[in-house]
Amino acid sequence: MLYFPYILLVLFIFIGIQYLLEVHMGSSICMYDAESGLLSPDCTPSKSSPCQFMEIAVPLQLAAIGLTLLACNLLSGVLLILLSVFLFCLCRKKLSTSK
Repeated sequence: MLYFPYILLVLFIFIGIQYLLEVHMGSSICMYDAESGLLSPDCTPSKSSPCQFMEIAVPLQLAAIGLTLLACNLLSGVLLILLSVFLFCLCRKKLSTSK
């Protein structure tokens, strides 16, 4: 349990960097040509909405790390899995009320 705050700190730093890349700057899988390393003219970068990011990417990452933590620390793994379920349900509730 001692290392759980450090895991959370590193996890939130990575999620923050990914948030800046996905939501503010925009990215795309086909953005670069793999062979030449240049920009591909066929695909333009697209930005995700903050709710899409918090609904899909973050819960999946938290659940994956929580599942791996279940092997060494049950409480930490369960907390991350519950947090991922909460974020998934929270954004679903916002989307259903806005329609």
